[in-house]
Amino acid sequence: MSNFQLYERYNEYSTNLIDIDPKVRQRAIGKMMQLFYEAPQLKLSIFSKIEQMKEDSDETVANYAKRVLQQLQSRKELPSEYVPRRPELPSAITQTPTTPTKPPQNVKSIVISIVCCIVFIIFFIFLTFYILR
Repeated sequence: MSNFQLYERYNEYSTNLIDIDPKVRQRAIGKMMQLFYEAPQLKLSIFSKIEQMKEDSDETVANYAKRVLQQLQSRKELPSEYVPRRPELPSAITQTPTTPTKPPQNVKSIVISIVCCIVFIIFFIFLTFYILR
């Protein structure tokens, strides 16, 4: 994921942290925690945002923020519910050694395309020369 996308997500979650609905704020804390593990360059900013949420007016959100901060401070691994799912490869595919292969070369089709372009350009010049005269 690119830095731009990570910053977009960070801005979106930060906006959700100031939402009126406590459920949206609590969800945003969970997403910030996930982003904490995905974007090492934003760890300090994310940590401070979640730390601000400890003082939230809603007791549930404040307690959730405290629990998340404790988890982040203890450097526990990301819980399985936040881990992005990747499709599993069959074991036969993962066990076979991969050999580097050359990409298919379509030299013939490239040459044909170039020749066609040249023919069309010559035809166009020929037509325009006789039409303008």
